[in-house]
Amino acid sequence: MSESAVRAAVEVAAEHGLRSDDPVVLRDAWHVLVHLRPLPLVARVSSGRPYPEGPPEEDVIRELAVASHAARAGAAVVPPSDLLDPGPHRHGGHVVAYWRYAGQPREVEPVAAGEALRGIHEALADYDGELPSLHTADLAAITGRLEPSADVEFLRELGL
Repeated sequence: MSESAVRAAVEVAAEHGLRSDDPVVLRDAWHVLVHLRPLPLVARVSSGRPYPEGPPEEDVIRELAVASHAARAGAAVVPPSDLLDPGPHRHGGHVVAYWRYAGQPREVEPVAAGEALRGIHEALADYDGELPSLHTADLAAITGRLEPSADVEFLRELGL
């Protein structure tokens, strides 16, 4: 699946005048993340999981709008691309959205992560659109790796 996802990411970018000679898959899961090197650009390409036809377009549009709003407010989020229309684009059976490349992943201290999350919530306090739905499977996997505590149990009770 990742070969066709990479091809979709590269071809849509090329249609917008951007050339990537060295694309690299950063992640292959429910979507494929492709760094379109040497560009500071990452494509998130639907993998067909859990949606065979890709995620609903309105979900991708909403996610891009929320990220744009949070970035403009100074939150620690990766903003959509400003090199080309971030999308969503349909190509070869995939849905493609483009984001700025944020560099290599690095270790994050829990306190800093909590502060950044608070900053995102504050940045979205005046957002008047609909927020994306939670990816409960991802959240369940995350809480499953945490040390047992009252807070973790509370999250599980909420259905995460």
